[in-house]
Amino acid sequence: MIKTMHTDFYIADEVAGELFRRAPQQDERSALLERILKDYFQAHPSSQPSDIDLINAHADELNSEAIDVLDYQSVP
Repeated sequence: MIKTMHTDFYIADEVAGELFRRAPQQDERSALLERILKDYFQAHPSSQPSDIDLINAHADELNSEAIDVLDYQSVP
């Protein structure tokens, strides 16, 4: 089951009029807007890297620092 959330946003009257004309039922409007946003997001990937992307980009440096810390903790 896909979770959904209710959102409110403001759009120009002319855009809202066209949306209501093309998708008169609420579920039709929701489906249309969701499809438009998914298409947009796919065509325009986020320029912000995700946390995992940042971690992976610096994995060697982070691993090296972790090894250094563990070396300091070891008892000869």
